[in-house]
Amino acid sequence: MAKEIYQIQIELLRSKPGIWRRILIPSNMLLSDLHKVLQTTMGWTNSHLHQFIKDRIFYTLRMPDDDSWEEMDNVDYKGMTISNLLEKENDRIIYEYDFGDCWEHELLLERILPAEADRYYPVCIGGRMNCPPEDCGGIPGYLEMVKILEQPGHEEYEGYINWLGRAFNPLSFSKKTANELLARKDYGCYAGSNILPDQYPAEDFEGYSPHEMHFILYYTFNDDSPIKLQKLTEAEYRNIPIFNQVKYLANVLAEHKELKLTKLGFLPVKVVADIYSQGFMKDKHIESGISKLYKETDSMTIHLPRILLEISGLTKKRNNKLSLTKKGEKIIQDDYKFLSLIINIFTSKFNWAYFDGYGENKIGQLGFGFSLILMSKYGHEKQAHTFYSDKYFKAFPQFIQDAVVPSYTTLERYTSNCYSIRTFDRFLEYFGLVKINQEKGWDTPKFVAKTDLFDKLIQISPPDAIE
Repeated sequence: MAKEIYQIQIELLRSKPGIWRRILIPSNMLLSDLHKVLQTTMGWTNSHLHQFIKDRIFYTLRMPDDDSWEEMDNVDYKGMTISNLLEKENDRIIYEYDFGDCWEHELLLERILPAEADRYYPVCIGGRMNCPPEDCGGIPGYLEMVKILEQPGHEEYEGYINWLGRAFNPLSFSKKTANELLARKDYGCYAGSNILPDQYPAEDFEGYSPHEMHFILYYTFNDDSPIKLQKLTEAEYRNIPIFNQVKYLANVLAEHKELKLTKLGFLPVKVVADIYSQGFMKDKHIESGISKLYKETDSMTIHLPRILLEISGLTKKRNNKLSLTKKGEKIIQDDYKFLSLIINIFTSKFNWAYFDGYGENKIGQLGFGFSLILMSKYGHEKQAHTFYSDKYFKAFPQFIQDAVVPSYTTLERYTSNCYSIRTFDRFLEYFGLVKINQEKGWDTPKFVAKTDLFDKLIQISPPDAIE
C-alpha cells in the first residue's frame, strides 16, 4: 500500500454551476485505475475514449489499430501512476472523456497526506451535482437540456424524457453511493451494469434515488411519486384553514352570481370584512395591531384565496364583475377534488416569493415535496425550523446561490428564514399540516411539529431499495 495519499479535486470544466468531486487515492494508483475511479465517482458509464493531458502531452492507452499514433504527441500510459503526472501540491492535469462531447475535467492535487492503515482507498469525500448524461452534446447541450427539463410544458420536454429513457435530476449527488460503488470490483465502473447512477439511493435525499427525486420535485403527486394525497372525512376538511377560506369566498361568489369589484378591481370592503370575520385564517400584523384591515390587499389571507381561485380557472372577471366558472361551480361540490386542485395550484402555479420580500428565488417552493417527506419522517417530535432547513439545503445546495442577501444578516440565517417562512408559515400551517411554536419577538427560535391531519392527508411511500 502507498505511504502517501493524494487528495484530488475533480471539476468538470465550464459546467454551471460547477460539477465537482473530491477523492482520496493512493499516490501509486495506476492511471488505468484512476480512469475507472473517475468514471464511477463522476457518474459516467465508461462508454467512450479518454485521455490525460499535461503540458500538451496526451497520455492514453494505445490502440493496436491506431495508425495516427506516431503523428500525435501521445504517450501510452500503460504502467504509469498518478504520481508520474502529479508530483506536488497544486499540480494540475486535464482528464478528457468522450472526444465528441469533450467532457474536460481539471484534476487538482490539493494535499499530500499520510496513508491511514485502517482506511480503505479510494474514497470520495465530497462532491456537488449529477454529471451530465452520455451523448447529450457537451456542455452547451447539457445546459440546454437542463433548462428544458425544468419546464414540463416545453415543446421539447417529452422528447428529452423519451431520449433519456428515465428521469434525470441534475441536482443529485450521493457521497455514500459513490463510496459503495468504489468499494466494488473495478471500483464500481458502470460499464456493463444495467443499473444507472441515478437509480441508487442517495443519503442527502433521505434514501430516495435521484430517479425518485425527479418525480418528487416535478410531479409531486403523480402516480410515480412516493407522495400521495388521501381523502379526508367531512370534519377533517374543516381543519384546513386555507381550504375553508377559499371555499367560503367561492360560496360567496356562488351566492351573488356576480360580485361587483371596486374601481381598482378588488373585492368589496364588506366582503373582505365578512371573510376575515369567519376566523379561518388570521393575519399576524392585523391581529397584533401593526396594520388594519380595510381592503383586500391589506391581508394576504384574503388576497391569496382570491389569487388561487383566479389562477385555478375557477373564477372569471368580466366588466369588473367576478363570478364562478362552470368548472368552479362543479368542483366546489367535491371537497377532495377541490382541495387537490388548491394544493396543486398553490405549489406549482402560485409564486411563493410574491408576499415575503425574500426576492425571486426557488427556495422552499422547488422541492416542497422533499419538505413533506422530511415532515412525515421527523415531524412527530417538535424540531427547530433549522433542523429542516439544514436538510433541505444539504439536498439542494445550489438554491443558496440564488439568494441576494442584505448586509445586515448572514447567508445561512437569511436562507434558513426564507425557507422557514415559505414552508412552514405560509404553506404547511395554511393547510393545517403543522403547528408552529415561537415566542413573540424578532428572530426568536421557531419549533415545528406535524399535526394529526398531516398523516391523514399526506401518504409517503418509502424509497425503492436497490441491492
